[in-house]
Amino acid sequence: MGELMFSEETFQKALQLHRSGDFDTAEILYQQLLSDNPKHEDTLHLLSILYGQQDKLQDALRYIKQAIALAPNSATFYNTFANIERRMGNMDAAVLHYQKSLTLAPTSAATHNNLGVLYDTLAEVDNAIIYYRKAISLKPDYADASYNLGNALTKQGKFEEAIEVLEKALKYQPQHAQIHAHLGQLFLRLSQYDKAIKHCRTCLELDPDHTEVHHQLAVALTHEDQYEEAVTYYRETLKRDTHHVEALHNLGALYLVKRESDLALTCYLRLLLINPDIDTYYNLGVIYFYQDKHEDAINYFLKVLEFEPNHFNAHLNLGACYIKKEHLDKAAEHYEMALSLKPDDPEILYILAALKQKNLPNTTPQIYIENLFNQYAPHFDQHLTKYLDYRVPTLLSKAVTNFIGAKDADWDILDLGCGTGLCGQSFRVFAKKMIGVDVSEKMLAAAKEKNIYDVLERIDIHLAIKKYAPVDLILAGDVLGYVGDLTELFALTKDALKPNGLFAFTVEKGVGNDFKLQNNARFAHSKSYIKRLAAENGFTVVCEENAILRMQKQEKVEGYVFLVTL
Repeated sequence: MGELMFSEETFQKALQLHRSGDFDTAEILYQQLLSDNPKHEDTLHLLSILYGQQDKLQDALRYIKQAIALAPNSATFYNTFANIERRMGNMDAAVLHYQKSLTLAPTSAATHNNLGVLYDTLAEVDNAIIYYRKAISLKPDYADASYNLGNALTKQGKFEEAIEVLEKALKYQPQHAQIHAHLGQLFLRLSQYDKAIKHCRTCLELDPDHTEVHHQLAVALTHEDQYEEAVTYYRETLKRDTHHVEALHNLGALYLVKRESDLALTCYLRLLLINPDIDTYYNLGVIYFYQDKHEDAINYFLKVLEFEPNHFNAHLNLGACYIKKEHLDKAAEHYEMALSLKPDDPEILYILAALKQKNLPNTTPQIYIENLFNQYAPHFDQHLTKYLDYRVPTLLSKAVTNFIGAKDADWDILDLGCGTGLCGQSFRVFAKKMIGVDVSEKMLAAAKEKNIYDVLERIDIHLAIKKYAPVDLILAGDVLGYVGDLTELFALTKDALKPNGLFAFTVEKGVGNDFKLQNNARFAHSKSYIKRLAAENGFTVVCEENAILRMQKQEKVEGYVFLVTL
């Protein structure tokens, strides 16, 4: 009688509702069917699956056992039984049931895939791969199995093989969002950013809510220097996951690259609440240092040392902070600690010589200049013009203008230590050809954006004077403070200038008859030293003016403006 009372129409309706996600109504209909026919194995099986989808695993287990009791040779039922046991953590039982399913249906691709998932869960990746490959061999268009195999190969570091598997799967199912997501991740790891971007974009077209792919796309765009769009996707990531630590770190770093320190600060302060790790404290210290908030910077760098007492860069930055605050003994203490971590480092030895006024060198190590100005480049123009009242370009251009009067100039000009081009901007009006040289790549990159120079090159200034001779004018605005002994430079300049050529430069005011390394790690030069070198090299001094070159710690930095000619 029970069999006769079974309603196929109700069964199909329940199945349709189940597939559409209306689990509550489907459950009611399944139970209604079972009340009429309690031994209908397909209804029992589907009700087990429904309960499994709702994480009601004990109910799912009860119904699948009833189904199998009625149909002990159903491979599909044993596969479901194994799925439930696997989700309940009963792995040994799950293996037995999968194996039973395969005994009954050895060509079931789904069961091979599920067994692969089980071994993946147990971190038995080699076994997982065997079953994923078998599933794909049985059903080449089985995209989910290919996705699982790609993940397993990725875990083994076989990235190229994983890509091959996943790309082949896309030929069968090009709209598989998860495969595009994983390919984006793999190409990102392999630094193939254009391909990573392509797959991440496709994934998001198919699944706009995929948080991690928003982040992957942002990272790839950052590497491709597409900063504005990268910011958009980092923000989108954080909209979906406000505690996404890596996105906050990366967005903060990107804001620093974009010279937007206030926005970077916001990111790292948020990280401080979410994940107060050593990198967060360090980056906050760096930001506050750039903002001249040295006490705040010191506090964060000291926090870094609580995590890692031998943090090399934290000691370096603390030394720099204490120099800014004129606490030279404390500065020396941290530089000495840094030196113990990196013995014989030329930069640290140079700074310690300046702080202690012992073993004074005759010039500045090039590596010191490179690192100093590479770090300084993003903030250089704003810092000099807004905070330091930097006057050197104006002073030099005024000296040259006063000397030549109303006469037009069409000169070849060599700008030594051109930096971001502040002097170059003032002298472009005099130039037929403007050559800028510096040892800092980031300074040169900033100068290039201004389109001032006809030539820009990363090269030592002494070599540049030889290379670009002859020229009409050589500029050295606020550069000689990093040279010290000017004997060679004057001799090279004499040979490089055309007849009646000019050498225009500034130096910081020194005392005595020579030059000296100051506590601030910059050389000062006496007026008598400059005039002696000029005379020895056949120059005529046509301008020697006392001047305020800039402000430092709200105090005037005195120096000299010189213009000499052959």
